[in-house]
Amino acid sequence: MKKTLLHTTLFGLLLLLPTAAGAFDFEVDGIFYNINSDNASVSVTYETTAFRTYTGNVVIPDTVTHNGVDYPVTAIGNSTFFYCYDMTSVTIPNTVTSIGYYAFSGCAQLTEIILPETLVSIGNCAFENCHGLTEVVIPDAVTTLGQDPFFNCRQLERVVIGRSVSSVGSFLFSGCTKLSSVTCWPTTPPACHAALFIHYDVYANATLHVPPESLDAYQAAMFWKEFSQIVGDATVGIPGDVNGDGEVTVADANNTIHIIINGGGSGGHSRVPGDGDERPVIGDVNGDGEVNIADINAIIDYILGNA
Repeated sequence: MKKTLLHTTLFGLLLLLPTAAGAFDFEVDGIFYNINSDNASVSVTYETTAFRTYTGNVVIPDTVTHNGVDYPVTAIGNSTFFYCYDMTSVTIPNTVTSIGYYAFSGCAQLTEIILPETLVSIGNCAFENCHGLTEVVIPDAVTTLGQDPFFNCRQLERVVIGRSVSSVGSFLFSGCTKLSSVTCWPTTPPACHAALFIHYDVYANATLHVPPESLDAYQAAMFWKEFSQIVGDATVGIPGDVNGDGEVTVADANNTIHIIINGGGSGGHSRVPGDGDERPVIGDVNGDGEVNIADINAIIDYILGNA
């Protein structure tokens, strides 16, 4: 009850913020931007006079031009898509490294979001009250998750936490009453300073999937050990499992398409054959060193049982 009142209060305070708090530097094709402190990159923000700026399908470019200068888009600012009820989808480029607090809060019609492999940080309450989301995959480059990032994602059934996450905020899965599967890839259980759930019955209903070599560590770790079902079946090497959730589905094809659209980037794991870097290229399902339509076909074959 206290948690609900807190979020209601914060919501009211955000609506009362002065318009100057959302001031933007320029607008291009219906998207608003602030120039970052480095004067060399920009963050996506919202229109000055109100929240709920964006509707429909929003495609964020990787680079935007203003006054003859090309700026890479590196961040989604605080409250950028705050309660954009009518936004149905958003495409985030692989140039983005951070998502601010309350960035997607209240985006009720958002049913899917593909986070770029370049993402490093996710702010507090970034996806709270996104009631339509059913699955979220946290990319491998993310090191820290803020407090309450998924507060109240009532349809959320599955979450995948990337390999680099070392700490998570309080009440990571608060209100996610339908959550049935959490895959946690870090070999060391991420530090957390408060319970992962408010409703402890979720610990009984959701299964925690972890690397086999880390099973004992998760079974002993504060808060993680509260899951009634912890299994060591999160293993690397499933063909076509681009998003690392332990199975091959259409979500993997969507992730691969996203990588192709953004220039074939591979989240920092790109390599040149023979350069000594043996890490796989993310999205390179068929192992030819490139990410293209052939990899999507390989995923489809795997799903259909032809692989």
